[in-house]
This record gives sequence, C-alpha cells and structure tokens, in this order.
Amino acid sequence: MRDPSEVIKDPQLSENGIVVPLDGEGGNLKTTISSPIQVHGITKVAAKQAPELGEHNEEILKELGFDAKEIDSFRTSGTLDGKQKEPAKGGT
Repeated sequence: MRDPSEVIKDPQLSENGIVVPLDGEGGNLKTTISSPIQVHGITKVAAKQAPELGEHNEEILKELGFDAKEIDSFRTSGTLDGKQKEPAKGGT
C-alpha cells in the first residue's frame, strides 16, 4: 500500500488529469486532485490556491458601492486589516 505522498507522484494520475498543477502564489502545495465532475461542453477551470484572508476586501467593497475614501477610513479605524497590497484608488 502506498501513502498519499507516493500516490500524488504517480505519473499516470497526472497523465489522466487526476492530479493537476495548483495555480497561484503561496503555500507549499504544488498539485491537487482535479474535480471528478465533467460537464459536457464546459471546460474545467484550473485549480488555484485559496485567497488569503481579506485578499479581495477592496474589490468586494467597491462592488458594494463604497468609494476609496470610505475604504481607507475602514482601514484607519481598524475595521479592515491593513494587509491590503495598496490603498484604494479613485472613486466609484
């Protein structure tokens, strides 16, 4: 019997699209198990790393109608974590 670390390296699993590369930055995982669901006529979406906590806060807040000044005030007040890549730009 093989352990999971050996199974994931099986070349046949990669060749058959069962073990696939994991797109995205960060983390130690380089591969993952592909979804077993295949819908006729629909291309599978590549597997990617899960987002970091709060990674999309700014985009979501903009979609909800908050402008750059309001988003910056959320950071200043501590409502949003300050780990955002860059401050909000422009208004909506």
